[in-house]
Amino acid sequence: PAAAPAADTFEYVENGEAKQLTEIQARDALTKKVEAATAAGKGLDLERRGQFNEKALFSEDFYFKYGLRPSASEALASPYVPPQGELPFSPVQRRYNGYTKYASRITTGIEAYSGALREAVAGGRWAEVATLLDKGSKGKGSNEKGEGSGQPPSELRSMCRALGLFGNTALQSENDSGTTA
Repeated sequence: PAAAPAADTFEYVENGEAKQLTEIQARDALTKKVEAATAAGKGLDLERRGQFNEKALFSEDFYFKYGLRPSASEALASPYVPPQGELPFSPVQRRYNGYTKYASRITTGIEAYSGALREAVAGGRWAEVATLLDKGSKGKGSNEKGEGSGQPPSELRSMCRALGLFGNTALQSENDSGTTA
């Protein structure tokens, strides 16, 4: 029988190969990778993402956790992504509830993406593209009486968030204690 890895080792993927490293070795390897990415101009992007990743669509994504963007080959070679990895089981009722909750935002966003955004890009109307991708603001958008909570994000931005939330709901494992279901 194969020997089990020690309890204090972590799986670290480098060049598509998984290695068992101690915590200190894994941190050192990741630090070297972050430093190399930063030197190459691919590291932390404070202007676009914010110092604490507060500007990101999903604040605790891969970029936030590791400080760098995975390349397409790294993402495809990951042992956690299908077809190498397995998708968690999620009951049909949970997926149905998620679809019901986010379907209108997703379909409205798809219509805007395939219609207005596509036409604006094809026509080179970049000011219109910026409006279609607006992130919204709490300080704008009040009604004539001064009431309201601000300008909501554009339909396309809302769709992107809804797709992520739906993905989380649809792929959440029974072993998770998440609150998205």
